[in-house]
Amino acid sequence: MGNSSIRIAIILASVLVLLPRQSHAQVENDSSGIDHRLLPLAFYLPETGLALGGLGILTFRLPGENSTSRPSQIIYSAAYTTRGQLLIYAPFEMYAKDGKRRHIGEIGYYRYSYSYYGLGPDSELDDELVYRANFPRVQYTSLWEVIPGLLLGAGAKYDHFSLPDLRNLTDSCACAPPGAEGGNVMMWSATAVYDTRDVLFYPTQGLFAQLVHDRSWSSVLSDYSFSRWSADLRAYLEVGQVGILASRIYGMRTTDDTPFYHQPYISSGSLSRGFPDRRFISDQILSWQQELRFPIRGRFYGAGFYSFTHVGKEIDTSHMQWSLGGGVRYVLDEAEGTRIRLDVGVQREGWNFYLTVNEAF
Repeated sequence: MGNSSIRIAIILASVLVLLPRQSHAQVENDSSGIDHRLLPLAFYLPETGLALGGLGILTFRLPGENSTSRPSQIIYSAAYTTRGQLLIYAPFEMYAKDGKRRHIGEIGYYRYSYSYYGLGPDSELDDELVYRANFPRVQYTSLWEVIPGLLLGAGAKYDHFSLPDLRNLTDSCACAPPGAEGGNVMMWSATAVYDTRDVLFYPTQGLFAQLVHDRSWSSVLSDYSFSRWSADLRAYLEVGQVGILASRIYGMRTTDDTPFYHQPYISSGSLSRGFPDRRFISDQILSWQQELRFPIRGRFYGAGFYSFTHVGKEIDTSHMQWSLGGGVRYVLDEAEGTRIRLDVGVQREGWNFYLTVNEAF
């Protein structure tokens, strides 16, 4: 990463811009408990050039919810880059009936560039192919609590991918991954969640477990037929006066005909931090990670983390990928725990950084 120092300097400058000082952020907080923050957004990456835009964080409680119930949150942003890329993104989590009903989803549109290194644990960093991807995305899941702590639900996820660079690849060779021709993907999902976390955005104790089964049929609003299963288990423990120890086990398995962009991958801002985005894509991953979160001073917090991830269905120690790193957080809302996070992760091939909102898991 030849210009890593430039990238880090600009990201650190972005953190300073994002701090909610009076001159940089518009903050609205009324008697109903609605907290609305509008922040400038700026970043630079080699694959995007300079990007400028805005970020909004809306934290609130639905009508009829008491002040001690879990807050709902919508994070929305838009950015345009000097290379003509456009990102519009709005994930949301809304809680009703004192957390017994949950509505989780995302609405977005992306005109972006991604890297493809190949499929499986043996892909090589030097085989990177940068391709353009244009797609709208709509996801929604509704959950109901059936017994205390246990929620069951269903949902749908829709993408329409246009991948002109990979479509050309399918015409020239047999090395194109499944799904390279793009098209419609509609997944129908069944979800089970067990959640005893004490706080949504910064848990200090409790468990979170989620099982999801996604199914796509080519006869129902989709160009592909495939299945995938995922499991996500998280635990949070207070470690005396030191801080919070957060642990996570995550796994996903897909069928052979799953489009490559819906197969599990590392890295991301929440899983196996340190690898380039989508460095390893495979039909199965299994990951273990831990993070120690601790106070530094005032609204500043720190974290140290590590992860081990096995890539592929065939059990082989050579398919294990490790990463470790640390970061800082700045708390925007002390009551709800909303925070900006900057992490740096390293692994055997290099390092990467992440600037985003809220904890990794």
